[in-house]
Amino acid sequence: MANFQYKTSSDGAYADVSATAYYGTYSGTLEVKYPEANERDGLGRPCAAIGQPVIIMQSSLMTHDGVSFWEGLFATTTATYVELWLKVYNARDGLWTAYHGYLSRPKWNRMIIGNGNSMTYYYDVEISMQTVA
Repeated sequence: MANFQYKTSSDGAYADVSATAYYGTYSGTLEVKYPEANERDGLGRPCAAIGQPVIIMQSSLMTHDGVSFWEGLFATTTATYVELWLKVYNARDGLWTAYHGYLSRPKWNRMIIGNGNSMTYYYDVEISMQTVA
């Protein structure tokens, strides 16, 4: 995923996302999800999708270093989101595309604390970026 990149300001330069921050996506996902159409036209075809796309990254397993990468983007420990620019593969057009939005803190279902940071594991991690434009 050499093209999976981020930047923290509009005038900043893109940098590669740390490999530890997405290792688990090989059995998970990194995708741009578009809103589903919630209505039908007169011929029964889907229409009227409302909203903006969301970037979802799901990882079955992530190390402490991976979670720390994402947590490190937040200015304070109490911040719930951070403005971010991500380059993500868009399956609709088959291109790596730059998106701007608000990244939420990582969520996980289970954490096993190990001996030292590199031995701490997070299971079923989900990271999302809302208000994508």
